[in-house]
Amino acid sequence: MVLLCILGVSPAPFDGLHHVYVNDTGSSAARSGEPYPDDTLLVFDLFASLLAEHAHVAGPRKFTAVRVKGATAECFGCHAARKPTDCVFARCGEG
Repeated sequence: MVLLCILGVSPAPFDGLHHVYVNDTGSSAARSGEPYPDDTLLVFDLFASLLAEHAHVAGPRKFTAVRVKGATAECFGCHAARKPTDCVFARCGEG
């Protein structure tokens, strides 16, 4: 797994620090913005954001979401609006 990106603080309900990981199958697609190939594994870790010495740092893990892309996989309702970006909110280089 490679770290796709670390996003900054987001509004509720996803407030906290986001760590998004992608396996080797999808890493080139993540960098190029192309659709993810089948068998791409995406892991989204959401951590509480703590302020330490004037910087946001990762606190306790709030939850982890895992997605494996398959040819017949359907998007969840909240991800349907992101169809142009393969139903993924995080993009490499955003933040």
